[in-house]
Amino acid sequence: MPSDKPRLIAYTTQDTIDKLKIIAEEENRTLSKELEYIVLKFIKEYENNNGTIHLQQINNEGTIHNIGNVNTQNINTK
Repeated sequence: MPSDKPRLIAYTTQDTIDKLKIIAEEENRTLSKELEYIVLKFIKEYENNNGTIHLQQINNEGTIHNIGNVNTQNINTK
């Protein structure tokens, strides 16, 4: 079933891909789901060690909107 999630493209060796496929199969995941699991696990570990990453969204006018937060500020993005 196609997904409407954004894509993440990475370049790596064929050996790495083959090894990831084996791991994914052993974990009963698709390669895509295994990669998502690995990335989410890494982000969680990173945030545990370094603090929460606060996402921000910049609109075309150069205003940052903190996701989940009402506060905004103007910055020069050009």
